[in-house]
Amino acid sequence: MTLVVLWALVAMTTVDAAAPLIAGVNVLPPRKLKTVQAEFPDVARRAVPPIEGLILLQVTLNEMGHPADIVVLGKGLPLFDSPAIEAVRRWEYEPTLVDGVPRRVTLKTVVEFFLSSKSRQRYLLQLVTSATQDVGLRLYAIQSLLANPMNEKDVRKALEVAATDTNEKVANAARQGLSRIGQ
Repeated sequence: MTLVVLWALVAMTTVDAAAPLIAGVNVLPPRKLKTVQAEFPDVARRAVPPIEGLILLQVTLNEMGHPADIVVLGKGLPLFDSPAIEAVRRWEYEPTLVDGVPRRVTLKTVVEFFLSSKSRQRYLLQLVTSATQDVGLRLYAIQSLLANPMNEKDVRKALEVAATDTNEKVANAARQGLSRIGQ
């Protein structure tokens, strides 16, 4: 009896200890079912000028598709860390199945804190050209600008600068972006 219980505990520990899969590497990114908007902190809204920005998070989803572990990546803006984490904690994803078995998945996501589309565009343009910023955030900014270019001339200028960046991922994404919008 003791041997059977011990074996069952070891088996459960082994299954739980399996490393999570990485979205976009080991498996396709899971489909998001529910998004909760992050609360914009009043102190950031009242600041002159208002404080705005992005928070990059690494999220590990449990087998049910619920965020189980959330970590802020990069420098970020500490003022936005807690509201970003609290919002993402309430997101829901479709469970990831591998051979019919639900698996944990790790992914990266961005939570935005902007008061207007104009200030968002301005921030993203600066982010694309800033070599000191997190590469993941810069790639996110390129993708976001291409998805909704409010001012194509400014987007083109930022991409031209980024196309000569020393980081190959940023430079390649910028060159691809330039080819998409035409030169």
